[in-house]
This record gives sequence, structure tokens and C-alpha cells, in this order.
Amino acid sequence: MGNDVVIVYNGTTASVTIPEQLKGTVACSSGTSSDVVLTNTNTTDEVFYHVSGTSTAGSLTINADYKMTVKPNGVSLTSTKGSAIDLACGKRIDVVLGEGTTNSLADLAGGSQKACFNTKGHVELSGAGTLNVTGNGNHAIRTKEYLEVKKDVKAINIVKAANDAIHVGQYFEMNGGALTIDKNTVNDGIQVEYETDDNDKVVVDEDNTGAIIVKGGTIDITLANAEDAKGMKADGDITISGGTFNIKAQSNGSRGIQTDGNITIS
Repeated sequence: MGNDVVIVYNGTTASVTIPEQLKGTVACSSGTSSDVVLTNTNTTDEVFYHVSGTSTAGSLTINADYKMTVKPNGVSLTSTKGSAIDLACGKRIDVVLGEGTTNSLADLAGGSQKACFNTKGHVELSGAGTLNVTGNGNHAIRTKEYLEVKKDVKAINIVKAANDAIHVGQYFEMNGGALTIDKNTVNDGIQVEYETDDNDKVVVDEDNTGAIIVKGGTIDITLANAEDAKGMKADGDITISGGTFNIKAQSNGSRGIQTDGNITIS
């Protein structure tokens, strides 16, 4: 086994297998608890995290100093403490859904977490699997930096969001797959904001465009219970060059698409 960490959930426990060559840089501080906490101080080699199993009181937190790949392979997590998955590295984070698998996440209602699936890093989502996310406490999916959905993704289903369904910094790009945002969303469907620093100043970065870019796939958004909500909202430009859209924004003050920049459809 190379740089592969294997995490398997089983009810209120989880087993974490770390290969010998990584034990000097990758540490699990949660023991056999189903709330898995991993820290990676490796700054030269990418680590791959394989995640499977089921827990109705479980979560995954990974703090790393280098890029990572997380591979959900038929995992079902319901957190009783906060986010179901929380990933932080400030670098590229690949999330690869196992082919043909269904992966379901739900977070704590009334918690202080920023999202059910919360990330700090550049997230690239791929793999021919399905991801179901229930955001009971805040956003369903949040990325501090950009989020790219690759062509081979089968389906992303936002079952519920107590705030925005998908809340992104820098930019959101969709190249394929099917994104469905259910009517149980309290605020916007997809919201993209400029990334800001701790003093709320816009970060100067070529990726920090505040844009929504759609090149392919299917986007199906229903906002039936969200006042003044937007199906797709961007601080920057919205560029559409492919894809199929079905956006229903049915409450007072709601809009299908809104941007502070330009909309280009080609």
C-alpha cells in the first residue's frame, strides 16, 4: 500500500489504517472514535484517503499541509458534532466518488459549522458516483476557494440546506454530471463570492474571479421556500457555454440568475 490511508466506519467506531511509511507525518488523534480526526504534516507527497462504511454519529476531519485526494467509496455519515466532512489544506483537494457508489452526508442541526461538507482548499470533484448532502445547520457544500465539477461525476444531490446549497469562494465551474438542489433550501442555490482575507478585503489572486462557469451537465434547482433567493448568484461574471438548466425560483423577491458582473451565453 502506497500513500493510502484507509478509513472504515462501523456504527460508533471507525478503523483508520495508516501505512508504515506515513506514520511519521500522518497521525490520527481520535483513536477508534467514529469522529475521525487526521493531521498530515507531509509537504512533499500526496496522501490518498479511502473512506467507506456507515455511521449515524460520525464525521471526518483532515488537516493537511499539502494537497490531498479523498475517495468516498460508499460512505454514509451523519454527524452529531458539526460538519460531516471538513477538509483543510489550502491546496488542491481532489474528491473522487467511487464509480457506481452512493455517498451520503448529513450534519448537525443547529450547530456552528459552516457546512455539512466544508473545505478550505481548491476542490476538484470527480468520479462516476453519487453524492447526497443534507445541510441541517448551514450550507450543504462550502468551499473557501474554487469548486470544479468534472465531466465524469454522475450526480450531486442537495437534499436540504439551512442556508445556501452550494457556497463557493473564487469561482464555481461545472463541466458535466447532474446537480439537483431540492426545494428544502433556505437561501441561494449556487452562490459564488470573492474570496476575502481575515480583514474582509478581496484576495488578489488570478483564480479569485467570483465567477460561475457552466460548460456542460444538468442543473436542476427548485427554490420554493426561500424568500429573496437566487438560483445562481455570482459576484463576478456568469458564463454559460453548455448544459441544461431547470431553475424554479418561486418565492417573493426570488430570481433564477443574478450577477454583479456580466452574463454570457454561447
